[in-house]
Amino acid sequence: WVDKLLDRGYEPGRESTDAAFALAQLARVSGDRARDLDEPLRVRVAERLRSLGADEPTIRPTLEFQPREAAEQGVALGDALPVGLRLVVEAGG
Repeated sequence: WVDKLLDRGYEPGRESTDAAFALAQLARVSGDRARDLDEPLRVRVAERLRSLGADEPTIRPTLEFQPREAAEQGVALGDALPVGLRLVVEAGG
């Protein structure tokens, strides 16, 4: 998936914004070696994200582990957690 998204051309606007979101989520460092992309591919994704106009807070999690903010969780997971419930993910675990 990542290779296909990296190689595709995107129209400015919604299409490039959606592509940047998808790439950032697929390449995000989780701390799980079985799921994380290898570093050279993550660097390629970061470069492509820059070319699509992504900001540093979007790019940084593709290069190093960054815990998700509450607002990001809703967007990435497609659902909000009930009030008072938090999703906690530890690096390497």
